[in-house]
Amino acid sequence: MKVILDRIKIPAQLKNYVAYVYSNSTINNFPDIELPDGLPEVLFIIDGGIKKRPLSSTEKPNTISQSSIIDLQEDACMTTNLGNLNSIGIKFTPIGFYLFLSSLGILKTNKLISISEIKNKFLSTLNNEILLSKNSNEAILILEKFFENIQLKFKEKESDTTALLSDCITLIKASKGTIKKNQLAKKVSISTDNLETYFQDYLGVSIEKLIAILKIATEDKIKPFEPILDEISISDLMKDVLKK
Repeated sequence: MKVILDRIKIPAQLKNYVAYVYSNSTINNFPDIELPDGLPEVLFIIDGGIKKRPLSSTEKPNTISQSSIIDLQEDACMTTNLGNLNSIGIKFTPIGFYLFLSSLGILKTNKLISISEIKNKFLSTLNNEILLSKNSNEAILILEKFFENIQLKFKEKESDTTALLSDCITLIKASKGTIKKNQLAKKVSISTDNLETYFQDYLGVSIEKLIAILKIATEDKIKPFEPILDEISISDLMKDVLKK
């Protein structure tokens, strides 16, 4: 069960870029449905792990047993824990995620990549400190120090383009995912083609895809996925997700 760590002090500079920090400590091994929330994350796995498979896919689920960077979740996923899960996650806004990666000199090349594969000293040190933390209070102090250190790097990477994209995301959310891309481009006074290029280059996703994701996140309903669930029995889902 995710518990939002609202005791963490996030610097004002990062308020628009870090949505929240959560902890997850559970022994529940039953599958759960995870809807897209429009928030990429950095997941620090202290113990255990998770299996995740898009409901629309018949492929084997992804196994995440190491601390990882996880890009925007585009589909509803069936997830289950591996062992006794103990983890801490930082949920970023899409622009915050871009600034986080670019400030560390990391290129976004994958929807899911282990921190150990990135070879970034700053992020590796943070991961090691969290994995060695004795309790959640100690982890909170480590993350607060991390946020203090990273805020100036964010400032250096901010630009007119990231500000424009932040405005776009605000407009999409305000419309509850009903705005069209040509309407969005008109509101921020830029051509549709140029705006599409910015979305792809900075966020790695098309305008229509992000609108669809944020529509689900804004509605916070499982209704769009009911047709998929009607076709798959829960028992079949459990067999597929739990198999090794």
